[in-house]
Amino acid sequence: MAKRINLGLLIVIVTAIYCLIWGNLHQMFVGSGSIGLGLWAIAGLLSGTFSDANYQRFNQEYDTAEDEQRRLRLNVTLWLLGLPSIIAALILYISVYR
Repeated sequence: MAKRINLGLLIVIVTAIYCLIWGNLHQMFVGSGSIGLGLWAIAGLLSGTFSDANYQRFNQEYDTAEDEQRRLRLNVTLWLLGLPSIIAALILYISVYR
């Protein structure tokens, strides 16, 4: 779990370095927020959150326990990768735009 959060922090650091090179703090807010929300959206799509009930029932019948575990690990990984980006975007919004 810590490795996933550290990779998310690395994404935020790379985004910060890029924005410091260009000297635009607005890009940091937009970039880290977009990365975080994008990762969370992909996790939601892959988890089946946005699908209808029939599709979810079908998956529960025919998916094995290994498939469910693999899907859960992937969703948790994407969520934890996006979490530092969302926190960085919120901190930037509160400190700069308020």
